Amino acid sequence: MAERNVVGKVLFLVFLCLSGEGARSYSQLLCSRNLDVIIAVDVSGSIPQVQLDNTTAFLSDLVNSFRISNTQQQINNIILTRGSTNITAAIERASVLLSTTTRNVPRVVVFITDGNTFGGPTTLEQPARELREQSNARVVGLPVGPADNINFITFGTLTGSTSQQVTLTFLKKTTSGNCNDDDDDSDSDDSDSDGSDSSDSDSDSDGNNCGVSSELKQVASLICGN
Repeated sequence: MAERNVVGKVLFLVFLCLSGEGARSYSQLLCSRNLDVIIAVDVSGSIPQVQLDNTTAFLSDLVNSFRISNTQQQINNIILTRGSTNITAAIERASVLLSTTTRNVPRVVVFITDGNTFGGPTTLEQPARELREQSNARVVGLPVGPADNINFITFGTLTGSTSQQVTLTFLKKTTSGNCNDDDDDSDSDDSDSDGSDSSDSDSDSDGNNCGVSSELKQVASLICGN
């Protein structure tokens, strides 16, 4: 099951019902349980367009790793309307969505944002606590955007624990196992020997596509509670 919502036109919500049965790809190793997951994506004006593009691609890869049907096209069609971010509204909507499901499975709410919310982090304290305690949801924070623009206080308020946070960098994984924001070539540009971008052909030792694969595994594992 998948449902999408736009909250205040700047937070895109995807509601997923995950099933560990018949899982493939990354989820075969990292997620063997059923989960209800809500992903709130910040598409506000405080996040650069390149970061929004990277976030959309990352989210598509993440959802695809869980093999959720009828969701991929929704993510590909995210409409990025710029404005200020109202995380409180997203929390409230997430609580409503969770109240509509009766599955006896763990609940996870994921926030992909720079943490700069209308009214500041203190306005999130009560709704975030109610989301975790009354809606019985584990909250995962994925900070995104320029490092000097991320409000980490917001993520502490949302998640209640630094162990539930992974900062997204979208760095490429090279064949040596290191991460780099450039290609694997010895030159300084982003093209391989045939003139094309190397990011579409790199692969790691497991045969998975490079790019955000290591980060993807880390986030998938965190969402699954491993």
